[in-house]
Amino acid sequence: MNLRAGSEILFALGRRYPRLPLAFLRALPLPLLHALRAPGLRETFTVAAGAPWFMTLFGRDSLLTSWMAMMVDPDLALGTLQTLARFQGRAVNPLTEEEPGRILHEMLFGEAAGISLGGGTIYYGSADATPLFVMVLGELQRWGSRRGDVDALLPAADRALEWITAYGDKDGDGYVEYERASDRGLVNQGWKDSWDAVRFADGRLARPPIAMCEVQGYVYAALVARSHFATEGGDGKAKMQQAEKELSVIAGQKPVRTKAKKSVANFKVREGMETGLKVTLRGQRMYEFLDRMITLAIPRVKDFRGLDPNGFDKAGNYNFGFTEQTVFPEVNAAEVTFQQGMNITMVTTAKNPEQGRELLRHFGMPFREHTKQDR
Repeated sequence: MNLRAGSEILFALGRRYPRLPLAFLRALPLPLLHALRAPGLRETFTVAAGAPWFMTLFGRDSLLTSWMAMMVDPDLALGTLQTLARFQGRAVNPLTEEEPGRILHEMLFGEAAGISLGGGTIYYGSADATPLFVMVLGELQRWGSRRGDVDALLPAADRALEWITAYGDKDGDGYVEYERASDRGLVNQGWKDSWDAVRFADGRLARPPIAMCEVQGYVYAALVARSHFATEGGDGKAKMQQAEKELSVIAGQKPVRTKAKKSVANFKVREGMETGLKVTLRGQRMYEFLDRMITLAIPRVKDFRGLDPNGFDKAGNYNFGFTEQTVFPEVNAAEVTFQQGMNITMVTTAKNPEQGRELLRHFGMPFREHTKQDR
């Protein structure tokens, strides 16, 4: 079965029977899946998308399809990852939205290249393809497929994670959001990418920057996947020691190592495994840290636009985070071997979010002004 015939069969089945039972789909011959293959790198194949209009490489679609097909053909995922890594972003280009470490959104050739976003053959405007790249790589590792080839993609995975912190979360609020860099790019850069697809519950259009909930889930899965590589590769202990050293310098107090309370097989977490660090500050040490954070650390956050005023819980306690420990001047950037984030919870005596916000504002916390989108 050739590529064109296979894609036309899939498209016809989808239109005629939009709710085909899973048992029927399992019974479809493998050539139908292979009909979605396109040539990749080094005699491998990658998953193509866009049938029946054009069959080409799409970051999000190709990654998700190869992930779901991993049980029957893990080589599709490997070929897709290798090809995406080959075209991973290296420079900043506002027209194509290329950024260092970013995974492409689409690649078009021939006649189709004339309708490519940004005017080139590759367009990078996707908020979810980059974390999905790391997530799928971690899933391929769990299946035990071609460990040498998988490990060879780790540098690309690390560059993808660097994109998340340096470009994906430009305002430093802990969420990956998107906003197109030119009027030629996609307004919406998630799986719902038509211009009017993302709305509030009352029907109003959401205005960029937009942080989609599923993208945050992909980012979490990517971080978990990379931590498994580190643990199995033997560098987990070294990273924990470095994090402990840096947090001690930042907080002025030795942190406590936290351990998993139960095992989670899907994430390869065992009960009692060390999973992080925490420190609780009180009294004079708390006020001293608060002063350093407000006057020294927060102003060093890249593209800072103000703290989210809606980060309060019902009791008036505030939660936010940093994506890089180097915003604290106490940390020597020359000695940092990997970037790490931290969550901060500020427990107040307030009774509600309004009181908590006003209290911290008096301490100098730089909240951004409320907008319609915040409300």
